[in-house]
Amino acid sequence: MNNIACTASDKETGHQSYITGIDGLRAISVLSVVLYHLDSNILPGGFVGVDVFFVISGFVVAMTTRREHTRSFRQFILVFYRRRIVRILPATLIFLLLAQLFVVLFVPTKDRLTVSDLTAAAAALGMSNFVLWLKADDYFSPEANLNPFLHTWSLAIEEQFYLIFPNFAFLFNYYRASSRIFWWLATGLIGCIIASLTVAVLSTHVSRPFAFYMLPSRFWELATGIALFILVEKISGRPTAGRPFQILVFAAGLCGLIAIAAAYGFIDSVNFPFPYSIVPAISASFILYNLYLDRNGLISRILSIKILQYISKISFSIYLWHWFVIVSLQWTIGLETYLPKFVALAASFLLADLSNRLIERPARVSGRIGAWCDGHVILSGLAAMGVVGASMGILAAARPSLTLSVTGDLDVWLPSTPGHGGRCQAQRGRRSFAGGTIRYDFVPQSCEQGADPRHLYVLGDSHAGAYQRLVGNIVRHEGLTATIFTGTGCAWLPMIGQTKTTCALFIENGLTAIALSAKSGDVIFFPGLRIRRYQTSDSSDNEAEIHSINYSDAMISHEAKRLTTLIDQGIRVVLEAPKPVYKYEPMRCFDWFNQANPRCREKSVPYTELQERRKQALVIYTKLKNLDPRIEIWDPFPLLCHDAACLAVKDGMPLVSDGDHLTGYANDYLTPFFANLLKDRQ
Repeated sequence: MNNIACTASDKETGHQSYITGIDGLRAISVLSVVLYHLDSNILPGGFVGVDVFFVISGFVVAMTTRREHTRSFRQFILVFYRRRIVRILPATLIFLLLAQLFVVLFVPTKDRLTVSDLTAAAAALGMSNFVLWLKADDYFSPEANLNPFLHTWSLAIEEQFYLIFPNFAFLFNYYRASSRIFWWLATGLIGCIIASLTVAVLSTHVSRPFAFYMLPSRFWELATGIALFILVEKISGRPTAGRPFQILVFAAGLCGLIAIAAAYGFIDSVNFPFPYSIVPAISASFILYNLYLDRNGLISRILSIKILQYISKISFSIYLWHWFVIVSLQWTIGLETYLPKFVALAASFLLADLSNRLIERPARVSGRIGAWCDGHVILSGLAAMGVVGASMGILAAARPSLTLSVTGDLDVWLPSTPGHGGRCQAQRGRRSFAGGTIRYDFVPQSCEQGADPRHLYVLGDSHAGAYQRLVGNIVRHEGLTATIFTGTGCAWLPMIGQTKTTCALFIENGLTAIALSAKSGDVIFFPGLRIRRYQTSDSSDNEAEIHSINYSDAMISHEAKRLTTLIDQGIRVVLEAPKPVYKYEPMRCFDWFNQANPRCREKSVPYTELQERRKQALVIYTKLKNLDPRIEIWDPFPLLCHDAACLAVKDGMPLVSDGDHLTGYANDYLTPFFANLLKDRQ
């Protein structure tokens, strides 16, 4: 490495680049996010604190790099990335390692490799927003609330922004003396802001996860901060109009504070990120405009109070740790009452303070790191990212042997485990199908007494995927070939509204694929969630959020005709009657550290209550059979629930992992009953 790359950088000081009021605004934005995550009823729009922080970041990073105009582009790049690495990576990577270790030890196992694991590994590489866009639910969805690394999406946005920003900053600094070129650059920056806003507008309605998590639709917020700094720097270098100008500056700051307070209190997630994200971005811009041009004014003094300065000092670590603490309590003791919420808040601040004292500050002031050349710091940071990313995967792979949760017994809890015994071996293959849904193929091999020529097809929502163990058992014991088509939230003949627009396409493609390959004697099985859940993975009741579908006689007749077409070809059609749903999730209630969770109180549901919930589906099934008596119904309900009170446990073993998806144990328990169904008409 040459001498330029190996020149140790000066520390990030400079009085003119430090404005205490900005620290106060940063503290408020972080606090709003924390309070929203603790309880969205406290501050319904608190999540827009991240949007405020994006504008602040763009403004501050433009301000702090402004004094680097004497450096060459290479020097500028090296110094910029050195500072970002020293500022961000030590605390982030240590947080990821400690948090993932805790998750592996204490969070119940939902699968061999979860979205949480993928998010953690990607976060180490600054790519967690890609995982959340492609693999996870919407940011505001209940399932997202249990991912301890969900909040790292915003850190990934900033890290990806840092790949682009130095080019803007260097060009603006280099050409600041050339008025013509400078304004051409400013025009280009505004064009980028408009382009990013356009992406935000379009993607909010087409793919809200992309709009929320990805840089193209968020770039405009960070770039707004850059553009604002360019504007206020130009203004500050010119004579002002005296008191009228001071009144304008104060009015801008006051309006910004009022607007941002309203945003925190009233903005909801319905039209987010666009257009609602514009409100916090503009509000933050007004406040920053005031703070830069009136550094000793009233608003600056208010935002410079000591408590806000302290919170700002540890704000990065607060953001890192608070969400992990909240999710950890949700998985263990619960977060339904004010006491655990206070504990979560106190623990977040304690961990943030320790992180700042033991990691952040020592990394910034370390004489040893300060003596390293820029290139060495950057390469060391990149290497550390790779090592920690790999460590996330290693910890996830070691979960079955490390976990302290009983759910580590994958044979009992996971329906995707292969099972044991039988006269055949079963080879299982997995591939994508119809736009993100999944197809599993089971092929019997080395069968004693030969294989069964029939083919079992399974088509449905995640409940179809939860029959993998049972299907594998059938293949091994009976010698059938089998295929499962499964799309999350995409059942055939759903009893509740399906939220994905791709579901109809998945069902049509699945039926088409089956019709093209099925032969006489084959069996098609249609499982699915047929009745409404009591609750989802968060703490709120879900019944009001999902509407039931009212099937007309014409709709039922249409579906019956599709089934009749298959039956006329000699194919057996079997519908799954509704299984029980439960008011709690055994997966979250079987361990010593989570049995006191308030979510674990109602461990049984009255038999009569569940039968009442099944009534609509059973009426529709009766109408289908009246139209074609050859349609078969397999009802696992009496096998899973035959007492006055239905329990999610049989002989001390869990029947479901969450409120309704079967466990591996339940698959084994139901296998002989389903095998008898297949034999009935041989």
